[in-house]
Amino acid sequence: AMEVAFLDYFVNGRIAASTGNRDANAVPQGCYPCLGHDAWCVVSCTTEAQWRALARLIGADDLVTAPGFATAAERWQRHDDLDERISAWTRRHTPHQAMGRLQAAGVPAGAVQTGEDLWRDGHLRARDFMVTVAHPEPGPLEHPGVAVRLHATPGQIRRSAGRLGEDNEAVFRGLLG
Repeated sequence: AMEVAFLDYFVNGRIAASTGNRDANAVPQGCYPCLGHDAWCVVSCTTEAQWRALARLIGADDLVTAPGFATAAERWQRHDDLDERISAWTRRHTPHQAMGRLQAAGVPAGAVQTGEDLWRDGHLRARDFMVTVAHPEPGPLEHPGVAVRLHATPGQIRRSAGRLGEDNEAVFRGLLG
């Protein structure tokens, strides 16, 4: 993650500064407040087409050709102004509404999801992000699935955590001697 900063330092002698959610290759880019408690949507425009689509969607067509916003370099200098305009629009939508409208317009965006959002997400469930594991005491439990899946060795959850102390003897006598 630091290779560009290291290269810039060793080649040009520049010390990288913190950029927060911003990126030199994407403008505007940020995490914007949405309707609801602690609700957010991320947006990242890397092309002029994405920028124009974003401006059109949020009712900021005037900025596309406005002085100070016509190029990515100019928009970078006015990022705070852009953030205010984008935030005014995102605050009227839930994260998933904003994401859906932005993506439909061709703007890269994603809802920032809570743990509960991830647990309920139909897309993740369809890909076994949550699996049901049999447990001898409470019965079936939902559990996070295997996060990384490799073709030759896809991994699997073979059993539940077991009962309290169930593996003590095997660990203490067998593994630890």
